[in-house]
Amino acid sequence: EWTNRLLNRYGHQFTLRYQPSERKSHLGGVYTIPVRDPRKDRLSLLAKWETEDFESTEIEQRKVTVAYDHIREKGEYSIYLSYLDEDYDTGLESGRSTLLMPGIKTTWRLADDRLRTRRGIRATLDLTGATEELVSDGSFVQASVSSKAILALSDQWRLIGQSQVGGTLVDTIFDLPPSLRYYAGGDQSVRGYAYKSIGRLDQLGNVIGGRFLVTYSIELERRLFGSWSSAVFFDSGDAPDSLDNLAMKN
Repeated sequence: EWTNRLLNRYGHQFTLRYQPSERKSHLGGVYTIPVRDPRKDRLSLLAKWETEDFESTEIEQRKVTVAYDHIREKGEYSIYLSYLDEDYDTGLESGRSTLLMPGIKTTWRLADDRLRTRRGIRATLDLTGATEELVSDGSFVQASVSSKAILALSDQWRLIGQSQVGGTLVDTIFDLPPSLRYYAGGDQSVRGYAYKSIGRLDQLGNVIGGRFLVTYSIELERRLFGSWSSAVFFDSGDAPDSLDNLAMKN
């Protein structure tokens, strides 16, 4: 990663990042322009190329985003417009998707300490969509809400809870590219299951993702020394194509 925090006298910034790996590779840049109150408001121009390979799915995507970000004392919000061009192979399905997606993302947080939180809560809402009448080759509306809460039981013990709920209004899951489908599993989801290994299956048992997502986690953490801790946890979740087929994996 390379960052220039002062490109010119107007305070423009630029970040370039390259991350190669066997499963997921990324090349992208962000150009940031301060606007209005430069401490709180910025205009961001983002472009990225990304490939991903997991289970029986391969993705190559190109994405460009223009966003207006406003930072508040207890959170921030972003209004954005993204253009996505994605090629994919997943299970028995291959395709290409082109979507122009407006959206809004907002986060609210309240914590006694941002780095070592003893009492705090955070909630994030993301709403986006596309329509065939405007550049896109599919129509959908998608919303997700994620939350996290932390409560210190003593100087050494913390209780941590997390959840995520998401849903998509779309005629069929095959109208969405894999990057917009819901999956569960992995170290940031249902631990004990492989990355994106939970979701709707096709006729051959390949995971192809779902229209809905429900996950939650509860964790009891014990501080050992310095920044080191140990924890026991319980995770559960599913990513079905219909809530009638919801079957939580633990």
